[in-house]
Amino acid sequence: MSATKPRFSLLEKSAKSGSQDALEQLGKMGSRSALDLLKTIPTFLHHLPVPVPDASLGTFAGTHPHILARIALVSLGEGFKKDRFMSQMMFSEAERCWPQIWAWVLFLYDSYLNPRSDSFSSTVPLDHMGNFCHALHFAIAKVLFAFSLSRNSFSIMKSTPNCTNVAASLFLLATRMPICHAPTTPIYLHTAICCYELFDNFLDRGRGMGICEAIDNAPVSFASDILHRLTDAISGDTDPVLLQLQMAMFLRCTHSTPHFNAAFLRCRSIYWICRVMKWIDQRRDQVRHNHPKTYSLVRSYFDCVVYFYRTFNQQGYPAVIEALKAGFLKSLVLSADFVDAELDGDANDYLQREQSVQMVLDDIARKSIYHSVCMVLPKALRDAEGLYKPGTVLDAYFPKFRETIQLRLKDRREWDRLGFNCCGNPKCPIPRSTPRESKDMRIAMFRCSGCAVLYYCSQECQRVSWKDHREFCWSKKHNQLYKDGEPQPEYLLTVRDRIYRDWLIRKHANSAHSALVSHQAQYRTKKRLPITEPVVSVLGYTGQSFLPFTIDTMPVALAKRYAPNEDWEELVDQARKNGKDLLVVARTAIAGYKHDYHWVGFSYQKED
Repeated sequence: MSATKPRFSLLEKSAKSGSQDALEQLGKMGSRSALDLLKTIPTFLHHLPVPVPDASLGTFAGTHPHILARIALVSLGEGFKKDRFMSQMMFSEAERCWPQIWAWVLFLYDSYLNPRSDSFSSTVPLDHMGNFCHALHFAIAKVLFAFSLSRNSFSIMKSTPNCTNVAASLFLLATRMPICHAPTTPIYLHTAICCYELFDNFLDRGRGMGICEAIDNAPVSFASDILHRLTDAISGDTDPVLLQLQMAMFLRCTHSTPHFNAAFLRCRSIYWICRVMKWIDQRRDQVRHNHPKTYSLVRSYFDCVVYFYRTFNQQGYPAVIEALKAGFLKSLVLSADFVDAELDGDANDYLQREQSVQMVLDDIARKSIYHSVCMVLPKALRDAEGLYKPGTVLDAYFPKFRETIQLRLKDRREWDRLGFNCCGNPKCPIPRSTPRESKDMRIAMFRCSGCAVLYYCSQECQRVSWKDHREFCWSKKHNQLYKDGEPQPEYLLTVRDRIYRDWLIRKHANSAHSALVSHQAQYRTKKRLPITEPVVSVLGYTGQSFLPFTIDTMPVALAKRYAPNEDWEELVDQARKNGKDLLVVARTAIAGYKHDYHWVGFSYQKED
């Protein structure tokens, strides 16, 4: 103990006089225990004087005050991170010195990391760490991350203006760092990890602080920057740990806000994530032989699968179409052994991987009620069937999935044979349904170039319907995502998909009439309802099941709430008048931000 005090006094004196080595030694000493940190904090704050100095200070090597301030921030961040503000004494000390720390964080950030700031300096100090800006980036992220670990310390940052924007900017800067091409400089990897964890804590603890809004308002290049990091990670023989980090950052961003996921889609994220899956699949030998990097490879692969599941739910069937075209189904079947990989760690990891495969196959099956999806499914299914090998975890899911898809494709061929006219002109002279015997009788269609939602059979039909279609076309073309304050789906059903979906639902209702009647009778008995009380049958296409649909029953009052746009009074009167009508609604999955399901209501009468 007697030898420690003189050594501490000597280091403290040298550090205050401008010695970088002494300041770094004090930083290591402060991270040992809370008492050591409390003793070293005054020395660190000595190099963070307030008010902050003028930004016009000259640059000189070795003892530059900005370099010493950077070392002080790193030391404080490391010490606070180790302690996590477990004691009230440490929290009180951190709360007291936070304004001083934040003043220097903001000053150094504006001086060297924020080009839009008026005080931004093009002159960079000469630092023994190499690139001073990267080292400063790590220092600021370190100290902010330390304050984000505790709920009490996070409340200090929450009450600090502009703190959220700085945290978001640090995360954005981390996506541009060349961590995959600098294996000899671990500062890049450490900075990226620290910024990712900081962003993660802001999302978990700082709800309502606007971190997602700050990311949404970032430059458009942010989405492409993250995708570029992923393509860099698969451009060569990269360390799988780096790929796992990039996939974790990518997945967290896409999950934080649907608007940001849409920005990724505009950068062809689905195609590039399929490329990542193929790159991982080429290293399957490492998985089979229990390579040390196996966990990173498997974790990155299933991060890709989870991304597709979330994107299918947020963006709807257009995302499914793009993924099928990019070979997602083939990659999923080809890498079935990734699910069976034995990994050390979480016992629930295997179950999560198995569930992720089941959910994404379920989602593709649910979206197969749309004509556009059925158009790309045949080739995707053929490619996947050629690679499917029995004896894997897919044995419980893929055969049922294949059976469901084959039924959907059979329905699509029947619909094509009937020759439905999907022209967007309500007064189109061609009949809506004209059975044909040859492909020569097919009705040629083209899409509206503005909204890509309506189809037309001729330019004359497009001209006639333009007056009623103009307002909708303009809003869709200019991406009007909000209407009356409510978020709207970015991808809307095309006319052909809507007509095909409604035809398919009516076809299923016709084939399942006896089952619907039986289910309604059981529901009346269970609820003790009279035979004169109308109820509604529900055909469900959203459950996690490979059945063509599920059957349920509900009262009319509940159906009115789910499908408010239907004329329920007329439907109920018609059902009571005819005596044979069944009121049926269908619950189907569509694209949307908050509106995950679409309800279609109609009356059905059994044919004799």
